[in-house]
Amino acid sequence: MTQQELIAKIENQSIISQMYGNGTISRVRLFENTIYFDIVFIVNGIQVNKSFSATIAVEKNVLEFENEETASFYNELKNTLVPSVKVEVPIIEKKIISDDVSSLKDINSVIKLFKNNESITQLLINNFDNQTFEETLCAEGFRYLEKAMNGYYLKDDCKIEVIILLSYLALKYYDGDLHTQIFSNYRKHRSETEYQFTDNSIRNSMYKILEPYRKEVQYFHDSSYNAVPIIYASVPHYRVSQLYKISYEIYKKKLLFDEDVSNDQIEAKVEECLRALKRKDLLSDSDSIKGTEYLMSKYTQSCIYSGFNLEALIKIISHCIRLIINHLTRHEDSFVVEPYYREGYDSWVDEFDNNTKEKIKYEQSRLLSRPYFKLQNQKSLYLNTGEYCMDDSYDPQKVQIEIYSDSKLIKAYDVDGPDDVLFNDDLSMGGYIIKRKKYLLDCSPIDKLSYKIVCDGEEIYSSKERLFRKVLFFDKNGNEVKPGTEYDGDIFVVSHTLDSNDEGGSSAVIVSKKEDYFISIFEVNSKEVFRFDNEPYVFFKIKDPKLIGYQVPWASFTTMEGKEEKIYKDISVLFQASCDKEDIYISVDDNIITFGEDNDINYRIYLFSNEYNGLFAYLIKIYGLESGLHNIKIYNIKTNKLIKNSDLNFVYDDTLSKRFVSKTNESIIYEISSKFLNEIISFDYPYGTSKLEFDAFVKGLGHGNLNIYPSTISYSIDGVVWHYIDWKFYLFELAPTNNSIFVCGPDNLIPYVIDEKSTIRKRKINYVQNDLDQFKYEVYVDYLKTLKDAVSLKICFEYGTRSKYLKVWYKPFIKNDSIIEYDKQAGKLRASILFEGKIQLWLLLSITNTENILHKVQITSGQFIELDKTSLIKYYNDVHFITASLHMPSSEISLFKKYEEEPFKTFSKVCIDDVEVKVEKQNIYFNDVTSEIVVNTVFSGVDKLEMKVCPSGFDKIFHNEEISSGKSISIKVNKSIFNSFTVLLFKPRTDGSYEDKSFYTSKPLRTTSYFLKRKLQIKEFVLEDNSKHQPNNQWINFIRIEQLDGDYYLLGNIVGLGNKIVLEDVYVSPITLNSEESTIKIYRKKEDKKYNLKLKSGLKILRAVLSMK
Repeated sequence: MTQQELIAKIENQSIISQMYGNGTISRVRLFENTIYFDIVFIVNGIQVNKSFSATIAVEKNVLEFENEETASFYNELKNTLVPSVKVEVPIIEKKIISDDVSSLKDINSVIKLFKNNESITQLLINNFDNQTFEETLCAEGFRYLEKAMNGYYLKDDCKIEVIILLSYLALKYYDGDLHTQIFSNYRKHRSETEYQFTDNSIRNSMYKILEPYRKEVQYFHDSSYNAVPIIYASVPHYRVSQLYKISYEIYKKKLLFDEDVSNDQIEAKVEECLRALKRKDLLSDSDSIKGTEYLMSKYTQSCIYSGFNLEALIKIISHCIRLIINHLTRHEDSFVVEPYYREGYDSWVDEFDNNTKEKIKYEQSRLLSRPYFKLQNQKSLYLNTGEYCMDDSYDPQKVQIEIYSDSKLIKAYDVDGPDDVLFNDDLSMGGYIIKRKKYLLDCSPIDKLSYKIVCDGEEIYSSKERLFRKVLFFDKNGNEVKPGTEYDGDIFVVSHTLDSNDEGGSSAVIVSKKEDYFISIFEVNSKEVFRFDNEPYVFFKIKDPKLIGYQVPWASFTTMEGKEEKIYKDISVLFQASCDKEDIYISVDDNIITFGEDNDINYRIYLFSNEYNGLFAYLIKIYGLESGLHNIKIYNIKTNKLIKNSDLNFVYDDTLSKRFVSKTNESIIYEISSKFLNEIISFDYPYGTSKLEFDAFVKGLGHGNLNIYPSTISYSIDGVVWHYIDWKFYLFELAPTNNSIFVCGPDNLIPYVIDEKSTIRKRKINYVQNDLDQFKYEVYVDYLKTLKDAVSLKICFEYGTRSKYLKVWYKPFIKNDSIIEYDKQAGKLRASILFEGKIQLWLLLSITNTENILHKVQITSGQFIELDKTSLIKYYNDVHFITASLHMPSSEISLFKKYEEEPFKTFSKVCIDDVEVKVEKQNIYFNDVTSEIVVNTVFSGVDKLEMKVCPSGFDKIFHNEEISSGKSISIKVNKSIFNSFTVLLFKPRTDGSYEDKSFYTSKPLRTTSYFLKRKLQIKEFVLEDNSKHQPNNQWINFIRIEQLDGDYYLLGNIVGLGNKIVLEDVYVSPITLNSEESTIKIYRKKEDKKYNLKLKSGLKILRAVLSMK
């Protein structure tokens, strides 16, 4: 192009002046190989016209082209003036559409925060040790500062970058003298202009830029320029070490060494503490907190006082606390200490680790703030809250603890006990300590349980997710057992369900059943994987990564090469790592899986347990896999290395299932389906079979066999004939020399004896697993044979979290259709006993309620027996009922003892009367008016019966009489000393006499006693000379009836006024009785003989007269 054409391209194009801003080139002039620009600027709404020597202004960056094409036209025009020399003018990197000030993205991010009135401190800290960030910021910031010193106009964004530069230098290098650090860094980074500007020039230009922000940062004295960059920095690096002291004190006194505290809870508590310093007027423009030993820069204190950039200070102190927690609870290589914090951190660690007293205090107090569950009496669940420090600005009289289940308020408790809240009067860290509280839970503890501490309606603490459990475990003392820790033995499980996959039942024993959950007891060990609520759990410390997904116990795949592979229906990997879960990623089949992206395969990672030794146990669950062979690897993002031994291969098929169809005496019929099979297969699985094989194909492995193993249990006495586990096992069928049975069932089967009546309810019994067939066992039952008194018990077979029971019977089961009856017409007793089990029992016939055995015989099941009654009872009289009993053969080898003395089965008595006498109806009552017992008995079978009336409980016949059916009998009892009577009926014999033993006894009949439990006054004594003696205020207090000399008497005491005993143990027999008085005989007893009482005169008392009123 010609010069004129190039000039036309340049004119009317945009250009930038550092002093005047954007302008337009209105005219281009050429003079003596020099190019001049006439430029029009708009400054504060006023048009300003300026002329520049473009040759000088462009080369010195006084002017910059906005458009790359315009710059190229300028270069070409300049080359036409000096053809021998080609000068390339630098072109500004940014495009017209960009708003960026800096050439570095990170710096532009800081500028953006500043313009949005957001804190820039954290980004400065993040780039504390970033050399590129520092060099670029210094180069650009000092260049803008130079332009300001040259009198050029600076855009606001350029001024902001200068402020960011000064703040960065304050953060990193300030040591009490900010100016010196700024001057030295300026000369370091702008060496080409080292002597052009004096310190005063730099200072004045810097102050001019900082001037508008002095009031904004709200320092104690708004005359300070230094305060602006230092407050934007919040805490200069050399002051960070001082913050660790106050950070530790907050963790100790305000967070109470809470190791599980979240970041937002730390920040909330830090903010509370800092605001308390202001509220208590402890801040100052010195470098210490008033009244304390805490050191803090006056500029940092200004952030607290004014609130400006307080957020940054909160985050810095909170991060110091997090680093302290990490040091106390984790391995040093499991977390990163950023360069900004490193020096202060190392200093604090060195001081703490050498402070034995403080370390002991920490160990003693570290668990006080941790809430926990407690199980009491195997059925009651309690929540124990952690201690909490409440700021002293709250009212301790208005504190409540609210318990929530899945965000629903369950109950609120007032915290108003005398020792519930204690006051800590520390000047700077004071507050109210809300002590640990214990609450009985009325809701499920495994449905996102949480609690809040509320003061006057304001939430001041929430346990958030720290109490969330899917399943809870407790030891025998009721203390929670965390999965991933070493534990063997019985464990109490709190779960929503009792798992029961396949045909296996749960081996957990229910202790308590609640509305929303079960409490059960289960035996775990430190070797296996257990599943509760369909989730895997282990009770051992994790060393190497372990697949703990649901591995199908009844199936496997064998390749054509003979390699056997387990099959998983879901995949979970348990592993140990020192890094946070956010720093973990996985690959599946060598494809990196990014969490949360829309992939067919995805995963979730959970914190399984925290061992508080710096290591974490994590559980990864993987979803969306297709059926086949897979590989998984787990990586640490920070190291970009494979976690040790986490290269795992497995076969997966979530479609593999086996459905129970039916069962017979010989086998179980199943249907099985799987992606490895071409179709659903139905098959018989005979009892005692260890394995069935079906042709299958697995992607990644090829053709092979799908192996099906026993998932339930069968047993055999001889190893030939097999029975399902619910087939009754009779121990007596074993030969005396045979002490074992054969069992076929799942791998890792463990047998126990369950005896509910024994002090040791569950006892492991001896067994041997077949070396050549892992699904066959020999179980020894010699211990069972020693339990002579047992009727039945169970052998429990446990495998994983499953169990099945084989019931062992010591005695045969007697069927309900067994017969024992008497044929009156034939006079025959017939019996046919039906029972299960291969054995001959002894049948004994005896007279009911006696030890008189009439007949004994050894029988088989269903054997018919017929006996003649006359021959059976020919040696006994009055036999009406016979009782049959069954006895086991004697376990002892003896010619004399053929059966066990104690029967294991006794049948109901059988009546062998040819004529059956029945009492159809009996009416017995006491007529209080006539003092008579009235008896009316209706009976059948005979004409007459003998009736005897006896005082209840006494061997005395009060009245006897032969009675007819339906005849009413009245018996006077007005003089009787007794107050209860019983009626007995006796059958007639063929010789006309009556049997000695009654066949019917009535219930006791209460009557009126005129003496028992009464105190009657003695009117007079009748003496042996027929004279009378009247005692002064004496009574007889009647107590009970006693026998003396073959007769029955009333026993009582003679008492005077106030029931003072005059004479103990007098025996009384009534002679006459009416409503007014009664005449009695009165005696005492000596050497079991009765004698008459005497007066002091020596005269005997023959009788006494009592007042009956």
